[in-house]
Amino acid sequence: MKEKKTKTIMKNLQKFFLEAEYDVFRVKEIARFGLISLAGALLIAFFKSLLTTNQWSWYWKLTSAYFIPPAGKESIIPIGLSQGIPPAIWGISIWSFDVLVCMGVLLNWWVIALALKYSKWVRKKTDKIRMRVEKIQEKKYGKYLPLLLLIFMIVPFQGSGAITTSVLGSWIGFNRKEVLITVSIGSFLSIMGIILAYYGIVDFLKP
Repeated sequence: MKEKKTKTIMKNLQKFFLEAEYDVFRVKEIARFGLISLAGALLIAFFKSLLTTNQWSWYWKLTSAYFIPPAGKESIIPIGLSQGIPPAIWGISIWSFDVLVCMGVLLNWWVIALALKYSKWVRKKTDKIRMRVEKIQEKKYGKYLPLLLLIFMIVPFQGSGAITTSVLGSWIGFNRKEVLITVSIGSFLSIMGIILAYYGIVDFLKP
């Protein structure tokens, strides 16, 4: 059953990309997605050259986990730091991933459309975001809305993050530049807060 479902999905994906060949706008979006992915791969390759074998072993595992919920900054950053990954490299890495993911969402809505079509999990997550958007619009926060979106990005609770903030911000009505700035600042503050809290706790526990 699973094999049949996988074949169907692959067939539909193949059809999607074949159709994209004749759609100039979609080809541009796919090219953007490829460039963003390449930038991420080059960043990882660069950071690998700066790490020891043991640090790299933890780096790629935690980086992979970061893109698979429910893992988030609040868990992977302390683990990475405890395993010797330099805070500057680890912090810049997570921030770069957040910014690239945000750009990926803002410039490649076709990826979300494709995921919605073939993934029940994505549909459930998207429905939750829609419900949040409806509640936010009902309350009419007005001038406080940018601050609330920033706080949503900063506070590392379940369901927040670069992807959710990018989709939420876009659906609420922010433009691409506003969403990207919000994610960039929120991610930086969140990462710095977790790193400082980690070292504060470590120092406190020292005999």
